[in-house]
Amino acid sequence: MDLASDFASENLALVEYKPKINDKLNFYSRVQGLYGFVPESGNHNRSYVMFRAGLSYKEFTIGAATNFDWYGPMKQKENSYGIFASILLF
Repeated sequence: MDLASDFASENLALVEYKPKINDKLNFYSRVQGLYGFVPESGNHNRSYVMFRAGLSYKEFTIGAATNFDWYGPMKQKENSYGIFASILLF
């Protein structure tokens, strides 16, 4: 939700690739990026790039994760690294 008083633009790109390793396992990879700014003033409000890589078995996926975030007009940078897990519900 964007509660700014002026118009903001957010552009999102997402790519997932899940090639089969064998009959039970798939490799899982995902890259997601966002760039947000206010066109009227040209101010940057948020950008991020998220990377995921892991293994999938049936509806379960687990692997390594990293996030790169930039906030505000000065593009303050925050990075995080760790693991992720996901379950496909439907």
